[in-house]
Amino acid sequence: MLYETRSIPQAWEALCLSPASFLGLELTENNFEGVVRGLKHLSRDYPRARAIIFANRALQHYEWILRESGAIDFLVSPRRIQQLAAMADRHIRQVQTNSQIEGPTIWQRLPWRPRHDTNEPTRVQNTDC
Repeated sequence: MLYETRSIPQAWEALCLSPASFLGLELTENNFEGVVRGLKHLSRDYPRARAIIFANRALQHYEWILRESGAIDFLVSPRRIQQLAAMADRHIRQVQTNSQIEGPTIWQRLPWRPRHDTNEPTRVQNTDC
């Protein structure tokens, strides 16, 4: 599914719904600090998500700091859109394959049966999203 957001906070709200997303973040002259903070937040809190940066050529000098912060690519040319589409497609296919494999097979490999009569309290899930 494709979502368009208009700000980095909106992008992170969308990540709560789909934590293994492939994000395209636009770098402008005014949002460098927010993009860097966002990339650090992404790698820490959404390790299955990936981000690429879109920018104009005048901002190309930010490429390596943004890659160091977690961006997997930095695009300044529309000629690389096909390459971007291939990366996004690979990521989405990998995430779908991993999510289909991880769930049932891990539970099936556990050496014990699930207990329904336990008195243990249920764990509270992180509700930051």
